[in-house]
Amino acid sequence: MDEELREILARMKLRLLEEAESKSRCCRLTHALEPGHDVADPRELLEVLEGCRVAFVMFYSPTCPYCRALTPIFLALAEDYGDRAAFVRVNTYRHPQLAAHYGVMGVPTVIVFIDGKPVTGFSGLVDPEDFESLVRDTLRRAGCPLQAQAPA
Repeated sequence: MDEELREILARMKLRLLEEAESKSRCCRLTHALEPGHDVADPRELLEVLEGCRVAFVMFYSPTCPYCRALTPIFLALAEDYGDRAAFVRVNTYRHPQLAAHYGVMGVPTVIVFIDGKPVTGFSGLVDPEDFESLVRDTLRRAGCPLQAQAPA
């Protein structure tokens, strides 16, 4: 084999390995989301649900005291598990159509998605340990790693 053919084969192998690793990752968004990112529009939420195997979506209102109490818990979990799942928030005042679409009757409501489909969730306040347990159980159920992945 000549040198040029070896280089072509090496590049092809590298590209295939990169594609396989990308597909095996639990969150394949083309851009990083800040922990607890506020969804700008319905298309962005759809992109998150399609790009991440697991997504935690918190529907909230800025005037809701229970939402303000749940937000630091949600953000802490987003900080800890954000490399394995998406954690985004939807302001129900700005996006009432999204709340209606997902059947949100009160805030705060967290809906958990696996592969773009709602699988569980809760309304109201929840103990931080119970919420983390839900996050870990969901990641396990979806086949995502529980430990942070080393940067590539």
